[in-house]
Amino acid sequence: MKLKELRTKFKISQTELAKQVNISQKSISNYENGISDPDIRTLKQLADYFHITVDDLIDHKFSYFINKNVLTENKSIKIKLKELRLKNNLTQEDVAKKINKSAVAYGYYESGRNEPDIQTLIKLANFYNITIDYLVGNEIPYFSNKNDYTKNRNIKLKELRLKHEKTQQEIAKDLNLTQNTYSNYEKGKTTPDIQTLIKIADYFHVTVDYLIGHEVPYLIDKSYYIAEQQILLDEIATLDKEKCKLTKAYIDGLNTKK
Repeated sequence: MKLKELRTKFKISQTELAKQVNISQKSISNYENGISDPDIRTLKQLADYFHITVDDLIDHKFSYFINKNVLTENKSIKIKLKELRLKNNLTQEDVAKKINKSAVAYGYYESGRNEPDIQTLIKLANFYNITIDYLVGNEIPYFSNKNDYTKNRNIKLKELRLKHEKTQQEIAKDLNLTQNTYSNYEKGKTTPDIQTLIKIADYFHVTVDYLIGHEVPYLIDKSYYIAEQQILLDEIATLDKEKCKLTKAYIDGLNTKK
C-alpha cells in the first residue's frame, strides 16, 4: 500500500492524517508498516483524502480486460460514444483522427454496427478522460451521501457471483478460500483483507473501487473537460522539465487572478 509514499509526498504527519480520517495515529503507523490493513470504510476515506482510487492506494495494477460478452450484452456503448462526442462539440471526423481510425470505422462504432477492440476502447477512454467501465455502461453507483461510508457497505460479491453464474463453492475453490469464509464475505459478517480484495477483483475483472462500491466521480466522468483542455494537456505532455516549470508558474499566476 502506498500510504507512506502519499503521506510523505503531501508532507502530512501520521497524526494529521489520522485526525483527517478519524482514526488513531497508531492505526496509520500499523498500516504503513504492514502490521494491519485498513477496513473497507477506511480505505475509501484514505483514497478520497488523497483524491485517488482505492486501486491506486493499494497499488493494484488493474488490467482493462474487457470480456467480449460485456460488450455484446451492453449496447449502450454506441449511445455513450455519441453522447460524449456531442457534449464535447466534436464531429465523428475529429474523434476518428484522435484515435487513428477512419471516419467510417468510427461511424460504425456509434451506430453499433461494429464494436471497438480493447486498444481502441483504451484510446477512447483516455481521449475523454473517463474509465472504460463508464464507456461501456458499467457505471459505478454513487452513494446517496458523499460522506456516508456506511451505506453500500457490503462488497458486490453476490451480485458478481450470480452474474457470472458461479456457486460460492466454485469461487471459494478458485480463490483458495473455504466456502464458509467466502460466505461470510457475502453476508458482510467479515471483510476481506487487501490481498484478498485484489484477488477477488482480478477474478471478476473489476477494479477494487467497483468491488467495494467506492464512488470515484473524478474518474467516472471527466467528460466535462472540453476538447481544448484535452489538447492543452497533450501539448504539456511534450514539454521538457524547464518548460513545464514555466507553464506551471504561468498557470499559478492565472489562478491568483481569479
